[in-house]
Amino acid sequence: MAGLGGRRESWLTRTWAGLPVWAAIAFALVLAAVAALWLANSAASSRAAASASASPVDTAVRALFIGDSYTAGTGASSDATRWSTLVAADQGWEELNYGLGGTGYSSTSGFKGCGEEFCDKFAGTIEQAAADGVEPDVVVISGGQNDAGLWWQDSDAVIADVDATYQAARATFPHARIIAVGPHLPGQPYGHWKFDFDDAVQEAAESVDGEFVSLMAPRAVKFRLYDAGDGVHVNDEGHRLIAQRVIEGIQ
Repeated sequence: MAGLGGRRESWLTRTWAGLPVWAAIAFALVLAAVAALWLANSAASSRAAASASASPVDTAVRALFIGDSYTAGTGASSDATRWSTLVAADQGWEELNYGLGGTGYSSTSGFKGCGEEFCDKFAGTIEQAAADGVEPDVVVISGGQNDAGLWWQDSDAVIADVDATYQAARATFPHARIIAVGPHLPGQPYGHWKFDFDDAVQEAAESVDGEFVSLMAPRAVKFRLYDAGDGVHVNDEGHRLIAQRVIEGIQ
């Protein structure tokens, strides 16, 4: 009686493409695992990129403007035509306007000037902005018109306040770009004192690594041509000319 013959070959011992079937299966499983891992990582990267695109980082440059009624925009037909807003628009800044009528480097104000019971001088306004949580990238300080009478009385005291203002700006906002815009002083008696005042502001600004723009050397605005009608402030065109001088000076 014939025997049962050789033992039936197990499928695990068979070969495929020169490899035992079990080895080929193991190799295929490894490839599948690697592919799955790559797809998972790719999907995660895509989600991260989409999330970053949907939540862009705030890159707006915040500019704090400290000043008097000129900075507040008195004489302009609207906030959009005041010199500070024109400068901010040209530079692509987010404007934070802390202009207060009647104030200056040494001068404080009240209801008649700023509409409030008390408005502090520029150094105090800087302190108030910081207390309000303002964190500017740029600080623009402009004024001096309201300090003219005090200058005649005691120029050294005004100069000390000018210096203190820029020291306060640097100490309060150590990483900000500081820009000083010299006094306009329209309607004030002619004299070299105006340029002494201008020089004092320039020296104080530069002492804290700030920049300086003069409105008097050369004169930015011929006041009699652009009087807003009150003998003190300039109209829209006057504001535009001040903005133009500032923009040219900070390029």
